[in-house]
Formats: sequence, C-alpha cells, structure tokens
Amino acid sequence: MTSLGIGGVAFGLGLAALAVALRPTSTADLRQVYKGSYLLPQDLDQQSAELLGRAERAIHLITTSQVNVDGLIDDVRNAVVLPAEKWEIAKLLAEMSDLRRRRQHALRETASPLVAAAAAPLERSLRLVEAAVTARVETLEQYVREVQQADAAHVAGVQLAFIRAEVPRYEEIVARSTTGSATRQDLEELTRGADDLEQAINRDNESSFQQLRPLDPDSTVPMRRPS
Repeated sequence: MTSLGIGGVAFGLGLAALAVALRPTSTADLRQVYKGSYLLPQDLDQQSAELLGRAERAIHLITTSQVNVDGLIDDVRNAVVLPAEKWEIAKLLAEMSDLRRRRQHALRETASPLVAAAAAPLERSLRLVEAAVTARVETLEQYVREVQQADAAHVAGVQLAFIRAEVPRYEEIVARSTTGSATRQDLEELTRGADDLEQAINRDNESSFQQLRPLDPDSTVPMRRPS
C-alpha cells in the first residue's frame, strides 16, 4: 500500500512538472498557443475596427430586442449564429488589416511604375474582400431593421391588448355615470330640494330665535339676533 502511494505521488509530481515545463512563459508564447482563437484591438486598423463596431452594434440590438428576449424570433439560433458571424467578420477584418499594414510597409517608398502595376491586383483583391465583409455587416444591419419593426409591432400588440382589456371598465363607468338610480335630472332635483330644505330650516330657526330673545335692560326695543 505504501509503495503504491509513493508511486502515485511520484506520478502526480511528474505530471505537475511536465505541466510547468509546457506552460507558456511569455506573452509571445501565449499568443502562439492560442493563435487563431482570439483577437486584440491592435489587430485591427481603423477602417476594420469601424466595420467590426457596426457588426457588434447590430448584434447587440438584435439580441437585446424585446422579440428576441421574449423568444418570439429564433433566439436560440441567434445565440449561436450571431457570435459565429461576428467572429468570422472579425477574423477577415484582422487579416485585411495585416495585409494592408504589410503592403504599406513594403511599399512605403515611392514605387516604380512596374512595382505599382504589380501591386494593383493586391489592392483590387483587398477591395473585393472589403466589399464582401461590408455586405455581411449590412446584412446584419438589415436584420436589425426587421427586428426593430417586429419589436414595434410587438409593443403595439401589447398596447392594443391592454386597451381591449380596459374597454369593459370604461364602458361600465360611463354607464354608471349616466344611468342608474340617480340620473342627472334626479340629482338636480335633489339639489333643489336640499336648497329648499335649508331655507325652510333657516326660517324656522329665525322664528324660534325671535320667540326666545331676551330684552335689553336699557331699552324697550327687543334685541336683534347677532349677525
């Protein structure tokens, strides 16, 4: 048992040592190990970064739309396809950026007509690739417009459903306000009756007060009710 335990420990230590030996020791090593699995901002020139930014904004608008959040469009497919499309666009843009940098560096001196003619197909190829990538970004942006239209229709549908649900309450309160045991004419008659009753009560009170008023000791004129 003891020898097996020691052997197992030794084997484990051996694997650990191997792992340490194989572990990348610098940024350059890490870049080599994970080459093709990531991109850095500096991998893109300004032109490519702007195109990738458009793609990222489009994907963000799609994935955060209400119809996508509510699962009214293919949210599962969007979650798979859109990141993959973004990655493919980013890789193409990074390669384009690298090709542009290399060409600009190599041809930074004034090129002879012969060199310029030889380089012309390279420029045309880059323009073709850029047009193709731009078209892919524009396809995403068109999808955004369609999703936004669907979003607006969805919101309008929710609002219309709310209005339809509220209509019976509005109808009921309108009916209650114009019909029932107390119509507008009934209320007006009750108001007039209340006014008449108030006046009659005031007359009765005045009559009662006249009968109960005391005499002013300094005058034979009866005291008047204080106003």
